[in-house]
Formats: sequence, C-alpha cells, structure tokens
Amino acid sequence: MSDAAQAIYDASIYVLSILSSRIHLAWIGVTSGRMKSDLRYSTGVCYNSFPLPTLTEKNKVDLTRCAEDILLARQAHFPGMSFGVQF
Repeated sequence: MSDAAQAIYDASIYVLSILSSRIHLAWIGVTSGRMKSDLRYSTGVCYNSFPLPTLTEKNKVDLTRCAEDILLARQAHFPGMSFGVQF
C-alpha cells in the first residue's frame, strides 16, 4: 500500500453515497492534483473542503438507502468480487 491510500474510519454508510456522487466526482476533478492522468485525492483539499450542507436525519436515511443500492448493484454486477478487487 502506498502513501496515497486514504481511509475514513468509523464512517456512516451514507458517506459512500456522497463520495460516489457525480457532484463529488466533479469536485475532485477540479480540486485534486494529478499524476499522469490519475487523480490524486487529498483529504485536505478534496474531502475536507467539499461544500456539503448540514444533513438532516431524513437526508442521512435517504443517502444510506442510496449507498445500500450502490453496494447491491456492485454485488449483482461483480458477484464474488470483493470491493477492494473492484478498484
């Protein structure tokens, strides 16, 4: 594992849906650095500066459902393949 690896410990599942969103991908496309054509994700520049409004409990429930749907879709399209292998 290189020093480029990132981890979010004890995160709620809804964080997956935020990090997988098109708006977050657009955000990192603008704010992240690049190594060749690969994005270089930085917690300080990309994650901590992402303009996320305060989430209500309903927002968190809805985003949790979206994250569960993402995981179910990955499981359906890549059966037997771990999350780590997919990336």
